[in-house]
Amino acid sequence: MALKADARKQDLNIIGNGSLGSFTALALIKMARAFGWRLKLFDFDTVEPHNIRNQLYRDTDIGAPKTEALESILKHLGGADAPLAAVPGRVDRTTPLHGIVIVTVDKMKERREAFEAAKYRADVSLFVDARSGGDGAMVYALDPRDPDQVRRYEETLYEDEEAIPAPCADERTIPTIFAIAAAIARVLALCANGGLHSFIEVLLNFEKLPITSSKEYKED
Repeated sequence: MALKADARKQDLNIIGNGSLGSFTALALIKMARAFGWRLKLFDFDTVEPHNIRNQLYRDTDIGAPKTEALESILKHLGGADAPLAAVPGRVDRTTPLHGIVIVTVDKMKERREAFEAAKYRADVSLFVDARSGGDGAMVYALDPRDPDQVRRYEETLYEDEEAIPAPCADERTIPTIFAIAAAIARVLALCANGGLHSFIEVLLNFEKLPITSSKEYKED
C-alpha cells in the first residue's frame, strides 16, 4: 500500500511543544492557510525559565502551560485568526487523533503511546516522528494504516533504557532544531502535493557542516 496521504485541509496534531515542537509549529502555522491546515498543540508541561534558552517561549510565558503559551505566540506571529487550538495534557493510546500526527517528544514511551493512538486509524493519514540529540536528528514519515510501513517503523522503536544519552538541547542546537522543523515542513508539503509514496527516513547531521540525506523505501 503506497503512502497516499492527502495533507490538505486536515488537522496537524503536534505532540510535544518543547524546543523541536515549538519551532516546528512556527513553520507550519506560516504554511497553514495555503494548505488548509488546523494546528492542534498537545503538551502536558509548563514553561520553565530554562526553556527560554532554546524554545520559542518568552520570559512572560514562564509558569504557563506550554500549549497555551505557544498558541498565544503563534496567533501573534501567524495572525489573530490563525487556525490552531491548544490541547493541554498527555497523549496516550486512547487519545482520539485525526488527520496528520507529528511527534516531537523526548521519550520513547511517549512516542510509542502516540503511535498506538494513530496506528491503523482510517482517519489518520500520515505519521511523522522527529528525533533529535545534540547535532544529529532523524525524521520518519509513514502511512500508519499500511502494515508494511507500520512494521518498518516499529523496528526503529526501543525502550528508553536502551537509548544512548545525548546532550541536552541548548542554544548551540538551535541550527539543528530549525533544520528538523524545515525537514518536517518539507515532508508535509511534498505529501500535500502528492510527492510521497512510501516510508521516508531523513537523516540530519550538524556535527560539522550540515549534512542531510534521505531514503524512500519503495514497495517491492
